[in-house]
Amino acid sequence: MTYEKKITKLEKQIAILKAKAAKAIIVGAKALRKHTTVFAKKHGFKRIEHLMDSLGSMEGAKTASAVVEYPPPPRKRSKVTDSLRRNIVAALKAGKTTAVVAKMHKVSTATVNNIKKAAGLTKSKRSPARASKKKKAAARRSKRAIKPKESKPKKAVEKFKPSKGSKTQGIAQTSAATPELQGTPV
Repeated sequence: MTYEKKITKLEKQIAILKAKAAKAIIVGAKALRKHTTVFAKKHGFKRIEHLMDSLGSMEGAKTASAVVEYPPPPRKRSKVTDSLRRNIVAALKAGKTTAVVAKMHKVSTATVNNIKKAAGLTKSKRSPARASKKKKAAARRSKRAIKPKESKPKKAVEKFKPSKGSKTQGIAQTSAATPELQGTPV
């Protein structure tokens, strides 16, 4: 192999290694940013920049009072008040859909559905015919539970009872039924 081929081969390997290093730096930076974000949120900072500001002010300051205070993160759940419930029920009675009412009042559709159910504005999923079938089936089950089951008389199983004589007589009677046992001492 000539030196030119070796050099080109080494140049290709160097290019591959540079690409891998660049990719590793990007992946590492993403992982670092993710971990920093989690750390910042865990300690009450809304964004990484707020954490960095706080750390920067601590570095230059001699007292802890120089730390920048940020307000707590906003609530994720909206508070449902009685007036909000009344407004949602009124909008639903006016014929608006669940999705529209949810957007109007800035609540989830699940919240609107829960309020709708509590107000009695939902229809039963079961049809009347289906409900009556279920009632009839329940009545049949209750009748079965009241009525006792008739028990069939059990067949008497005849057990082998040896005669009043000695044990050998009983065995002799048994051995008469099986010829291969005859003549064997007991």
